[in-house]
Amino acid sequence: MKRNNGTFVSRIWETIRGNGARRGASIEGLLSESSFEEELFKERARSDRGGGTFCMMTIDISLPRGSTAYQQAVWVLASVLHDRTRITDTRGWFRDRVAVILPYSSPGHVERIWNDILRLFQKRMPPLEADAPVGIHLTHEIYVYPTESAGKTLHKATGRFSSAAE
Repeated sequence: MKRNNGTFVSRIWETIRGNGARRGASIEGLLSESSFEEELFKERARSDRGGGTFCMMTIDISLPRGSTAYQQAVWVLASVLHDRTRITDTRGWFRDRVAVILPYSSPGHVERIWNDILRLFQKRMPPLEADAPVGIHLTHEIYVYPTESAGKTLHKATGRFSSAAE
């Protein structure tokens, strides 16, 4: 039986893209905080079971939450993340910050991705209105799971990650 691969691939792609909405994706294409945390727990379980590592990067935007400029910055950042991260990476909200889970990535690799994200964000972000604060600063933290030695036990007990800077 002959299949039309274009149609088949299109249906699979639509199914994959549609899963984001069913999993609690927000309007800017980022998972809601509860959906993101669910994916985070799944990735931790996968890492524990398979012995792999992953990183999580959180990004903070230096604007008042709820402002028009903040919303615009979130849209631009979400667009950059979708363009710069892999389909296997998970993008969403984590404790009022934009975050990305990056499986099978080292902190050095994530830092290179961060540099690309920052460059693209600055290139795409339109100038702010006259009454907006001067400049937008993005800051980030990279967390690694699991960490060496006893850190893994600490993670399981507290549900927290250690920063790559620690």
